[in-house]
Formats: sequence, structure tokens, C-alpha cells
Amino acid sequence: MIDRLREVLGAVSPHGAPDARELSELLWLAAHIAPAGDEPAAPAPEPAPPVAAAPPPPGPDGLAEPPGPAPEPRAALHHRPATGTAPPAGAAAEVLVPTAPMLSDPLGVQRALRPVKRRVPSRHRRELDEDATAERIADTRLWTPVLVPESERWLALTLVVDTGPTMRLWRPLARELAETLLRQGAFQNVGVAYLTPTGRVSSAPGSPPRAPGTLQDASGRHAVLLLSDCSGPHWWNGRAAPAVRRWAQAGPTAILQPLAESLWRRTAAPTTPGVAVLPRPGGPNTGLRFTPHDGAPPPGVPVPVLEVAPRWFGAWARLVSGAGPQPAAIAALPSGPSGPAPSDRDVPVAERVRRFLRTASSDAAELAAHVAVSVPSLPVMRLIQHGVLGGSDPGRLAEVLLSGLLRPLDDVRYEFVPGAREALLDTLPRPEAQHTRRVLEAVSAEIERRAGAAETFRALLATADGPLTLTADTPHFALLTAPATSAPPAPVPPAPNLLDVLGTPLDDLIGDGWDRPGHPTAVGVDGTGETVRVDLLRDGRDMPHGTIVGRRAERDRVLRTLLFSLALGHSPATAALAFADFSGGASFVGLGSLPHVVTAVHSMSIDSPLFPRLLTALEAERARRETLRSRAQSTRDRSPATSPALVVVIDNVAPLLGARPELQEPLFRLCEEGPAQGIRFVLCSPDETDLPFLPRWRITVPGPDGGDSASLTTTGADAAPVTFRPAHIALTESDPIVARMRERGPRAPRLPWPDEPAEPAAPSSDAGRPPPRRSSTADDVLALNGAGLEAAFTNAWRLPVSIPRLPNIGHDPDGNGFAAPFLDLASGESGLVVGDNLARQHILRVIALALAAKHPPSQMTFAFAGLGGHPLGETFSLPHVLYSDEELLGRPHKLQEFIDFLSAELATRRGHASPEDLPHLVLMADVSLTFPSSRGEVGETLLQAAQRGKALGVKLILASSTVENTTIWSRFLPFLDWRIAANRLPPAELRTVLGQASLSFPDGDAYSVVTGDAPRRFTPARLPSERGIAAFAEQATDRTRPAIPLSAEAKIQRIHEFLDRVPESTDRTTIEAFRELARLEIGTIEAAEPDAPRHVMFEGRHCPEMRDAARLYGQMLAETGLLEHGHVTEPSRTAFIGEDAGGGVLFVRGEDLFSPATGELMGAAAEALTEAVRRGTDPVVVLCVEDQRTALLREAPELIGHFERSMDFSSARFRDRAGDGDETAGAPASGLPDVLHASELPEIPGRRIPIGIADRTHEPVLLDLEADRHLLISGPPDTGRAALVRLLIGEIATRHPAPERVVYLLDPNGRLSEFAAGLEQDVLGRYGRTPAEIAEIMGAVRGDIALRRRLGQGIDVYLVMTGRVPLVATDPLPGLLPSLEKTGYNGLHLILNQQESPLHAPPDPVAQRLHELGAPAVLTGSSGQEARLWGVPRPGGGRGPRGRATFSRRGRHRLMQLAEPD
Repeated sequence: MIDRLREVLGAVSPHGAPDARELSELLWLAAHIAPAGDEPAAPAPEPAPPVAAAPPPPGPDGLAEPPGPAPEPRAALHHRPATGTAPPAGAAAEVLVPTAPMLSDPLGVQRALRPVKRRVPSRHRRELDEDATAERIADTRLWTPVLVPESERWLALTLVVDTGPTMRLWRPLARELAETLLRQGAFQNVGVAYLTPTGRVSSAPGSPPRAPGTLQDASGRHAVLLLSDCSGPHWWNGRAAPAVRRWAQAGPTAILQPLAESLWRRTAAPTTPGVAVLPRPGGPNTGLRFTPHDGAPPPGVPVPVLEVAPRWFGAWARLVSGAGPQPAAIAALPSGPSGPAPSDRDVPVAERVRRFLRTASSDAAELAAHVAVSVPSLPVMRLIQHGVLGGSDPGRLAEVLLSGLLRPLDDVRYEFVPGAREALLDTLPRPEAQHTRRVLEAVSAEIERRAGAAETFRALLATADGPLTLTADTPHFALLTAPATSAPPAPVPPAPNLLDVLGTPLDDLIGDGWDRPGHPTAVGVDGTGETVRVDLLRDGRDMPHGTIVGRRAERDRVLRTLLFSLALGHSPATAALAFADFSGGASFVGLGSLPHVVTAVHSMSIDSPLFPRLLTALEAERARRETLRSRAQSTRDRSPATSPALVVVIDNVAPLLGARPELQEPLFRLCEEGPAQGIRFVLCSPDETDLPFLPRWRITVPGPDGGDSASLTTTGADAAPVTFRPAHIALTESDPIVARMRERGPRAPRLPWPDEPAEPAAPSSDAGRPPPRRSSTADDVLALNGAGLEAAFTNAWRLPVSIPRLPNIGHDPDGNGFAAPFLDLASGESGLVVGDNLARQHILRVIALALAAKHPPSQMTFAFAGLGGHPLGETFSLPHVLYSDEELLGRPHKLQEFIDFLSAELATRRGHASPEDLPHLVLMADVSLTFPSSRGEVGETLLQAAQRGKALGVKLILASSTVENTTIWSRFLPFLDWRIAANRLPPAELRTVLGQASLSFPDGDAYSVVTGDAPRRFTPARLPSERGIAAFAEQATDRTRPAIPLSAEAKIQRIHEFLDRVPESTDRTTIEAFRELARLEIGTIEAAEPDAPRHVMFEGRHCPEMRDAARLYGQMLAETGLLEHGHVTEPSRTAFIGEDAGGGVLFVRGEDLFSPATGELMGAAAEALTEAVRRGTDPVVVLCVEDQRTALLREAPELIGHFERSMDFSSARFRDRAGDGDETAGAPASGLPDVLHASELPEIPGRRIPIGIADRTHEPVLLDLEADRHLLISGPPDTGRAALVRLLIGEIATRHPAPERVVYLLDPNGRLSEFAAGLEQDVLGRYGRTPAEIAEIMGAVRGDIALRRRLGQGIDVYLVMTGRVPLVATDPLPGLLPSLEKTGYNGLHLILNQQESPLHAPPDPVAQRLHELGAPAVLTGSSGQEARLWGVPRPGGGRGPRGRATFSRRGRHRLMQLAEPD
């Protein structure tokens, strides 16, 4: 019977007959499955009529149970598709997905390295032995100190990362290892270097290589760990081995092998297992005694090879520390090539699978099977490894990747070789569908669990209306909850059309009744649909002016609607307009041709002389109107000639008046006296402007409803704010209306400027005459952009990058300057220029020169690349140019260099904490020879720049002679937000580029279009002569700072070189003073404090040597790139306020700040100087005082507060100004140790916590959280702040019983996750890292506070937050400000640990509140807002040792050393 059953099963099974074990399991399973009952087959049922759904069954209380919640919809996550022609499969949006770490147990690695965490006497540093010194004094009566060596960490460590081609997939592991070793604290320092394929080392990938011996330390206490798979070509050809041997001959060296041990025999560094011992702790590998388990030791220098796992690290640490024989795997690197690398290419797939399953570990085999039902990409495989297998070391992943079953597509994506996936699926113990579901659920859960993790990869989330397209070859690997897809938001209604809001036919608006009297102007509709109006033309002598406040884009939309509505409702005989701005007219697009416009100042420079001339012209117009009115009154003329109301619109008025204070008085006088003569102002600004009068109306955008809403506030008894939606009219609608207005006439007379005769009103017969040109078409592009006579360098180049500067690239048909808002760096929009060679290159040259005239290289750089010809025809020798090359398709190595350049640039910006701080990159790429199909990476790299450029500060400008109907062009076009047709194109191409197939192209004209707008015609600007371009480039080079900031080493080197160049004939006092300034600057650079003020106060009688020292000081700062030129400007007493020393040194004599008549401080001068020093280092101010310091300290303390260093010029020695009477000021630490352990502190009973020892006295510094409820900890990174947090949490748990308190820890960065995981719940109540966890804890805190307030008693709540970033939307603390109190009524204690805030950043409200409450502060730095807020003086020199801090409490500051927890 059994044999018969076995034969039957063998006949029907594709795997043959079962063996005895399989058969027994089958029979056991059959016996335990209940058979189904034998029931007769039921007849087919008759179709039943539809019935109502049965109600849900009643619950236990007799009521119907509510239906269960509907399952949340889930969206699929797909990997980004490869380049190809697969059919589309839906829409998607790009998202960042967290991935799992490669290092599965970093805490175990840190623990394993404890044997090398020892201290030894320093060979170079000494400290005072107090007991021995006291004994010597007592014995010898000689006051001679006894110095003994300080203790320091035993070993220094360098982690060398192999950069060979096979190491790309291990880059995340290298980052995790470096971070783990840095945090471990066992070594003096941990450095990271990179082994190049040539066998040399570099400090960063791509940096210049140097000899391997530069890593060696003469002390002999230097270990090297090399992370390498020993499989790259440089290992097989013998180039890598000499470097490793050299390190091994100098100190302990080991190879960290990410591959599994079973694969080591296939590398260029195979190992021999055995037992090793190092007789001398920390000795070189040449002293290693190795005994293999089998055979003789291999010849050569022995190098231990370690798996990246704790037990391997532990054995190596014990070996290095001399703990006796340890198990080891030793590689002896050959002196010559190792032979060719093994290859599996000729092995059949079936044999590869069998070999893999036979030799691989069980985890690796299971991982391969899971990957076979998912997506074979590196981030997904890491998620499977952690989500399904529960985490394993990198070796298991390496077994799969090197099995020969996968082949790489790029750095992260792989694909199975043909037949491998099917062979692996045959090994699954369950149906493929079930296995796929299990892996899908596990990966989805792992992603959601790791939400908020630091390391992410890009994927596509399937959405209904995403901007990207999924293809059929991109299967999903996870399902995520997508709340946005369950209930799509209601569509936002479009903005109301202005013509619909006015409700009057256009023929009636500008017809016979156009000369109607003044009336309120419609601007939008409120929530009920009622029209909202602004009374711009209201008569009266009070202030009829108004303001528009908000962001640039929203503000411009409201302003355009308001002015166009005014023009529709009033003819030029009733209302006239005047415009002024310094952004090239970008705010008045479509309004410049209105017949109402009497003048317009569209300067590109905030320092333009046109602004004061405009105010002079307006004052002359006011006086003219006043004269006409007086004359009419004196002659009792019953029908006097009337002038139209003049509405003057000034955009960006707050920045303008801030930079040009001399404009305030004439402008405000016009605002006061002008309304009587019909002149009113509309002042627009991003922020509220400090005005000496109350505006009649104010529009704020956006309004309280957000989005496109606005708020209107008017003065008066019924001044209730009104929220409304501004109306809108498109340029395509407004331009024809403006043309009709101009045809109808009349035209407002042009406003006469100084020295010009007044222009009479034009009769209606001349209404069709075009207005006078605003700029000369003869101006070249540099003149159009304010670069004549070096104006660019003193105007636009000095502005911060946040201030818009719109390049002017030509003239519109009316002769006005053609500003291009899409070229503004802040917009970040990529674009396209299409046309024949000459026309296209002309426009690109115009754009390049216009941008260069607006931005210095510190804000913007160029890269020019031509697949064929150069984008510009020939490059400019501008200092902005980082890269320039052409004919790349004909030179493959040059093409690869360009791809590498752009890829590195994008990677650098992605890895930068603040990409917006880097210079913007404008990339012009000419692809007229089309994208090569054989080099798909060209198009992909450029496409990355287009897709991500806006966020990374990269603006891509593609140039081509045509736009082809190809896949790559179809992918590019959605990301090219603006386009220019340089000359006439075929209709089909014209429609693709501009959206219209038929447009007229007068000779030399071009068209531009921005997505969503109509094409605009313009005449490209004329190019300067070659001599003019060369002169501009030479001036730019002389004026510029380095496009790439200098390193600290380079800056210090330049200072030393400058010191050597100081002439020997220089006065000795000057040299001595300047050398002190140079020494202090070097200390600031070494302390990595770029924002530190450089202002200096010279004390003593004024002498020529002071100015000479200031001159050398400015030249030195210009050498390091801090100043543009370093020239010294010495203002006179009368000219001080308007003096300009931008980019140099402002040399001020203290006596010039006081009135010579009264001897009192001149407020305007003090305010101007205070404003100058507030700007940081532009300019650097040198203030010379003799006996004025006391008066300045009394009357202008804020001004003196910016001069943190002063110098007694008679001795040429700096001292810290704030140090007078303060024990921390400028005094060096007196005997403070570099490291202090908590166990060394004395026992303090009660709840006061010792946190360190004070300078000089070495008494414990105590923190009393009963008396001081809150504490601020602030400073630079890696200064001991986190250690103090760990100490405080432990001490609070020890000194405050658990039932009476709870400790919550908020850690958004996860820096204390390992520490928190090791604490018991009675020590740490809850730990929050993700936004959801932090929100839950904040809710618990509020509940605890509310309960204590209600009951009058309860537990104390200690809220500890570390890694906080102020002033961001996710900051949880601002909502807690009302609960911060001095008393203990609500039981809340806040311990806040954060990095110090830069001085130029907005104020931190939480830090300000803590200071108001008198909370103490522990400050490990002195250059941030917190140090200034608590009044901590700034000591000279660089940053002190880790843990050196200032304890500030109630106005007293104590220098101290923080204790490290044991």
C-alpha cells in the first residue's frame, strides 16, 4: 500500500517520488485535517429578487453593532524606472523613503572596542601636580611647580574607505561605521581617509591624492582600519597592497571586510584562520605572532581581516591591547599582482543557483528568495533584511549580491540574470503569491517603522495626479497608507476675474463715461460675494496713503489688480500713475504701457541716483500744483484747470529706505504735504514699514485664510478687517485692453524731471502716439543691468542673494527694458533657448553677462557645456566660470569628465545641510547635436539637474537648434518652466516651444514665454565690445571673492604669507598691533567661527599708526576672502551717515560721534554706526576712542556691545572688553582638566546636582532645579552638551524618586537613542524621536500640567529636549511658552539642549523666554545669540577642550569644566 502511494505521488509530482521523511509528514498531515462532509450537490439556485441588505446583528446590549471601519486606502511604492520605452502604467510623485541601516548592531561594535579605551601619559602636555608642588615648597622653600604628564587617550584611529568600483554599494556602511567610531570615544581622534584606485589616499573623494605614508603618526600610537572588499582592480593588479603593508609596518592595522567569511577566498586578500598574539600593546603588525590552525604561516606582513560584526571587533581590540592570544583570520598581502579576478560568467545559471544554495549561509539563501519576489535594489534588500530576517550583518547581503545571480544596473539597482529568479522561486516552501504578500507586508511595515530616519532613497508613490509617469517595468515593493488619496481636498476655485467683479461691459468702462469722477476701486470679493473696494482717490488733507504688505508674488498680483482696476475706472484725466522700484519693473508687468503712467523708475540698483531725482521731480510737481491752486484762489477763477490725482507706487520701500536713509525725509515730507495737491502714495514691502503716519488703508497678503486670500484694513470708526479674494486679469486679456485705452486717449502728460520743461497734456488726436522710450535701445547688456563704471560691484553685488535682482536682457516693443523674472536666482526655474546658432548664442551671451552683472561669484557660478559647439560660441573669462568645454561628443573622456563634474556638484549640494548657502550654479548646456543614445547618462544627469535644481540651487538652461519629438525631450519639457525662441521656427516647433504656431518675428526680435502666460516679444540687448567685456571681466576678477570658499588651512596660510610681505620699514607699533590682529584672526579661523565679529576698538590717543594697522587688517581680511577689497574709508563728522565702506574697513574716530558744540553724543551718527556693525563683516569697523568709551558705554551700550575685542594701542595687546570685573573674561583656564569624570566630583547630598568644577577654585558647580526651574544648554557641536544631558537625566533619577517625577526626552535627531534604550522606565518615562512620538509626549506633558493645576499638587515633569532646531514648523516648544513659569505651580522643568544660533538668525522666542525667567545657561560656545542674550563675554583664542563651558546665572559667569558621565 505504501509503495503504491509513493508511486502515484511520484507520477503526479514534478519533483519525483517523496522520500520516507516527506511521506511520513504527508500522512501525518492528512490524519490531522478534518474531512469535509459528503453532501449531495445542490441544484442551481433560481435567481432571487433583490432584497434590502440585512441590518447588522444586535450587540450584547440589544443595539445594532456599528459597521467596522473601512480599511484605509494604501498607495503603492515603486522604484524609479530605468531609461527605456516601457508603456506608461499610471501617475506618481517622487518621495523620500527611509531605508534600513547596514550596520545592524552599532552599540555592540562600540562595546566591543572597550579594551582599547585606555589612557596613557601624554608625551607633550604637562599639568600641575598640586600635592607634589606643595611638598616641594614645604621641603625646599622654593616655589617651583611640579609638572607631570597629562593623561590622554591611548590610540588615534583612521578609518580608510576603499573607493574602488566594487565598493559603491558599501558607501552607506562606511558612513555608519565612521559615525559609530566617532561616538564611541575610545580614541584620541577618529579621521576618515579614502584609498584611491592608484593606491594613494585622499582626504575626500575626488580631492588630490597623496602618499599613504601621510597617515602615519610619529608617536606610534595610531591604528588604521581599512574598509574594503579587496575585490577591485587595484587589489588584483597589486596597487593597493603596498599602502596596507606600509600602515601595518607602522602601527596596528586591520581590514574590515564587508563580505561574508565564506567569500574571502574569492578576493585578492584570502585569509588563513588561526591564533594571533601581539607582544607589545599597540605595536605594528610586523610584531604579530600568528599560529595557523593548519599548516605554516603565510609569508609577508600579517594583516587581520575582520567581519563587520561586534565579535570580530572585540577580538581585534583585545589583540591590540595585548590581552593574550586571540582568534584571528590573517591575510598576507603579496608584493606583486594577485592574478586575474575570478569570474562566473561562463557558469550556467542553474549551476550558479545550486552552488549558491550549497555554499551560502541560511540567512543569505532566505534573503535571496525574498528578493526574488520583490524589487532587487539595494535599499529594498536592506529593508527586507531587517523587516523579514530581523537584521543581519552586511556579509549576508554581500553573499546575495556576489552570488552571480544579480547584475548591477547602477549604484543601487540590480536585475536577476535570466533564469535566476525562476530558479530561486522554485525553492520557496509556500506558493509564490503567499510569499510575495508576506514580503510586501514586512517591507511596508519596516518603512512605516523607520519613518523619519536620516538615510533615505528616492522612490515613486502612485497617485492619481502626480507629475511623473510610472512604467510597466516598475513593480511595487511596498504599500503605504496614503491619507491624501482617501479624501481629496475640494478644488480651490479660481480667482475671480476682474471684469466680472466690476460687472460693467468694457465698452462702458472705457467709453464715453471714462472721465467719471474719482470713486473707490474694486479689488476683489469677500466670502459673501460682495465686492471689496479701496478708496485710492479720496479727497482730503489727511493721509490718504496705503500699504501692501506680503511676499513678492502675492503682493505683485494684488498690486497689478488694484492699479488695472483703477485705470479701468478712471481715465488719465482723473488719475495718473508713477512707478518706482529697483527690480527692473518686475512688479509692474503689463502696466507700463497704460496711458495713465507719467513716469517710471525701474532701476536694477538700490543705489541708483534716479530715486532722489524722482523725489525732486515729485516735489516740483507738488509745488507746481500748489502754485496753480493759489493762483486760481487769488484770481477767483470759477473753473480752474485741474490736475489728475497722482498715485505714486513704490515697491520694496522698506529695503529701499533701509539702504538709502537719505530718502526718508523728502519722501515723508511729500507724504505729509502732497495730499492737499492730489498726490498719494502706495507703499509696497515684504514687511511692515516704519512710517511716521498712519496709512488710511492696508492690504496684507496672504490673509488669515491663507492661500490666495488677502486682508484689507482701513482706519476710521468702522475699521473692521475684511478678508477677501483678490481679483485677477491675465496678460492675454489686459494687453488688448491697454491697446484700446491708448487708442482712445487722452494720455497723461509726462512728469517733468529736474532741468526738463513740463510737457503739456496731449490732445486726443495724438492719443495713438507711442509713449517716450524709458531706456535707450543703444544701451548694451552691461549698461542695461547697471554695470557701467563699476556700478555693479558697488550696487547689485553688495546685495544679499535674497533680494531679487531681475536681469534685463533687452527691450520690449515700447522701448522699455525687458526684465526677465524667470532668470532671478531665487526662482530656480530651468529653461530652454531654441534657434539657429548665431541668434541662440547671442541670447545666451546676453543672459550670462546680465547675470554676472547682478551677482558676484560668491552667489552664482557658471558651467558651460557643449555636446557640439560652445553654448556661447566662445567662453567669457569671468571669475564666475567653474567649468567650460565644448565638442564633448567627439571626446568621450571629456564627456565623462563633464558627467562626473555635474554628478559631484549635485551630490555635494544634496549632502549639504543648507544648499541655499552655496553659490547658485547656472548650467548652460548646448545639445544641438541631440542626446546620444549610446550615452544615456548624459541626458539622465542633465535631467536630474532639471528635476532637482530648484531645491539644490542649480538653474539649467538648455540650448538647441531644434526640439525633437523623442522620449528624452518629452521628459525634459515639463521641467523647463520658461522658453525663448531666438528667431523664427517651423510652426510645429514654435507650438512646442511657445505654445503658438504662428507669431511674427521682426528682424532681430525674439519671444519668451513662462508656463501659464502668453508669449512676449522683445529685442535682445546689444553685446558690449570685446574690449568692454574684457574690462568688465578684469574688474570682476579684481573685485571678486573666491567662488569656492577657502579652507581654514588655506586662509591661515594666506595670513602667514601676508605677514611675510609686510615691509620691514613699517612702523614698529603698527607691526606689533597688526600681528596681534593676525593672531586673533587665526584663532577665530581655527575655532571654525565664520560669523564671529571682526570689529575692533583701538583705545588711546589717535595716531597715524592706528590707521596703518587698520589698513593692514583690511588687506589681510581681503586676502582670506572675508572682505571684497579691504580698502579703508575714514568718514568726516558731517558726511558720516551717508558714507559707504562696503567690502572694506570703516575707520571711525570716536570724537566724530559727539557734537563739537555741546559735547553730546549725536544720535544719528551712533545709529548709523550701530547699523553698520550689525551687518556683520560688511564693512569691518575699527573704532578709535580715547576718553569717549565711558560715554559710549553709558549712552550707546548696544553699539559698544558689537566690539567684543578692544586693544590698548600703547601696548598693542588685545583684551576682552567684557572681561572687566568678570572671572571668565579673557582669562585662560587656570588648571582646569581637559577631561573630568563624574566620579571625580564630590558627593553632594540633596537635590542639587554637581555638573562640573569651576575655574581657579575647582569647587563643584551645582545646578539646583528646585530654585531654577529651567536650564538652557547651548554651543557648537561635539563640545560635551549631549554628555551633560545624559548626566542630568541620571542625576535627576537618583535624587528625585520616581513616583514624584517623570522625565520625558525629545530627541528629533536620534543622537541619544542608544542611551535611552539602555534606561529603565522608572528613570526615563518616555522617549520621542519621530514627529508622532514627540506630539504624543507633548500631549502627555500638557495633561500632567493641567492635572497639577487642577489638583494643586502632583508630579514634577522634567521635559528634556536635545537637537532642537528653532523657528521651524515642527518645533514643539513654542506652544509650551505660556506654561513656562518661575514658580513650581505647574511642576514643569524644561532642560533645553540646542546648537547655538547664529547672530544673524531671527531671535529664538524660547531662548528669550528662558532668559526672561532668569533661567541659568551652560554655554560651550560664545559666538551665538544665546551667549549675547545671557551677556557672556567672548574670550580670545580658539575653542577650548571638549566640556569647557561658561555657567551663566543671574548675571554672573563662571568658567568651568563639564563632567562626563561614567
